[in-house]
Amino acid sequence: MNTFGFDDAVGLMLLPLAIGPAGARLSLDRLLWRRSSPVAPQVSATVAIRLIQIHLCVVYFFSGAGKLFGASWWEGTALWGAVANSQYRTLDLTFLAWHPLLTNALTLGTLFWEFSYPALIWSRLTRRLVLAMAVLVHLGIGLAMGMMEFGLAMIVANMAFLPPGLGLPSQPPSPVSSPPQK
Repeated sequence: MNTFGFDDAVGLMLLPLAIGPAGARLSLDRLLWRRSSPVAPQVSATVAIRLIQIHLCVVYFFSGAGKLFGASWWEGTALWGAVANSQYRTLDLTFLAWHPLLTNALTLGTLFWEFSYPALIWSRLTRRLVLAMAVLVHLGIGLAMGMMEFGLAMIVANMAFLPPGLGLPSQPPSPVSSPPQK
């Protein structure tokens, strides 16, 4: 059973995670055994990250290309169709019916973002904007359409484009904390 793309989003990360050293940095065994030695860079980690990045580019390109065959995407009404559908709706966004220009802009902006993602994500000048759009789009999907698992999985996958080690401690946290210093 496929749950609205969540299985696909998680599946796209499983093979690269199996190839790479997924437990070398943030894992229970590293925490429990208190391995304090720094993690040496590994080629398999680079290959795993690159596979996730390439897979995301393929997914977004073909997702955007597939939308080009839908009339509602050309008309700019696809977003309205999604938020007005009572089967998906978790937030009442029917007020968008009174703002057709906003709905059209959001629909066409999403289409442009998906279609151009593979080209714009590789440039340092546009990467932050593309990643910010990814977070907004997938949070929007999660909140407005009740597909939070899918949205969060795609946000996590997009983290493959963040610089290595961003926000990670150089050493794992100790399970026993020391008392605060005064």
